[in-house]
Amino acid sequence: MKASESNSHYTGKVRECTNYSVRGIKNIFKKEDLKSRHACSQGEEEIQKHLQGELQNFCDEVYTEPFSVNINSHRISNIFVFVFMLLSAAAIVGANFVSEVLLFASVGFSVLAFTAVCGLFSKLSKDKKSLNTIATRNALGVATHKVVFCANTDAPFKRRFSKGTEKLAGLITVIGIILQLAYDAVFLGSVYYNLYDLSPIQLMTVISYVLIIFVPFPLISVFAVNTNAGTPGVANNLSGSFACVGAMRYLSEFDLKLDNTDICIVLTGAKNAGLAGAKAYAKAHATDDKKVNTLFVCVDTLKGIDNLSVQSGTIKGTKLVKQAAENANISLSDCNARYLNGDATALAKSGINCATITTLGSTAPDFYGTELDSIDNLDVKSTEAAINILLESAYLIDSKSK
Repeated sequence: MKASESNSHYTGKVRECTNYSVRGIKNIFKKEDLKSRHACSQGEEEIQKHLQGELQNFCDEVYTEPFSVNINSHRISNIFVFVFMLLSAAAIVGANFVSEVLLFASVGFSVLAFTAVCGLFSKLSKDKKSLNTIATRNALGVATHKVVFCANTDAPFKRRFSKGTEKLAGLITVIGIILQLAYDAVFLGSVYYNLYDLSPIQLMTVISYVLIIFVPFPLISVFAVNTNAGTPGVANNLSGSFACVGAMRYLSEFDLKLDNTDICIVLTGAKNAGLAGAKAYAKAHATDDKKVNTLFVCVDTLKGIDNLSVQSGTIKGTKLVKQAAENANISLSDCNARYLNGDATALAKSGINCATITTLGSTAPDFYGTELDSIDNLDVKSTEAAINILLESAYLIDSKSK
């Protein structure tokens, strides 16, 4: 049986649940303390509590799982990179006036800078707390299958520099470290082992000053992300969270349960801190989820029905969700958002079948991860389509349990 066949008032009730979801987001933005909900913030926790209260009405079990995440590890690492590169550059320049022996210190500082790039000092920053919310609507009989509606509740951090600029700064930083080491090796090889003839020596002096240019680049990565503030994050990803709850609302309205399939919701925290919530869930539940046939249907950004697609998951999971969209008579686009790094990415690596419903196109929309992602991005059509696909996914999996 399809979800659309579960009740004669299916279409009207789904639309009603969609309107509940959209109004719910509007109400959230009336509360000043909930507008900022970046990873590990008070706002993120309050959103989770709000949705937990909603899910208590629709599910047999609702609980939370706290976890820790180091959201400043990248910043701490780059601070150390900057310090060690600065010391290495100082030693290189100082060797022109004091002694070539200082170049041995430069080698040590450059090696430390490289280890900092690799994250050796990342644990020095303090962990922060976040949580996942997990809710279950039990099957009527023995559950041999499970469908999970999944979305994240945090909003992207505010950025001072674009991701492209940050990546370029990281690349230039690594090049700078390599050049510092190369300078040390060439100069020391010449002075102590007579391996090279460095005449005219003035050229090496000029190069020693040029290497200073690379020192500030780690600071771009330090200040690229403001981990104390977030964007509004309406399409990305309040829309996904409320769509998942809206699908569960529909089932509750008609007291519908599937024969052999548990229907769950997982609302992850700290997605924008390296998919921390999805990774924490997978670590805690991957073994259990493999004991039954499990499908995660993630929702990540809903704005623009013409770009609605299913992607970013396992081959089997993507195929199943595309079939669910077909059952819902929803046309999908061929967009491929290669930049999408959602919860399904972490789940797929843990061997959990999954796929993502999204309206992200082949290029990121202007609002993506910016202040433009406000309530003006509320999109009833794409939200309703997502709820339909979620419900059809659940009924599709249950039909395969027979």
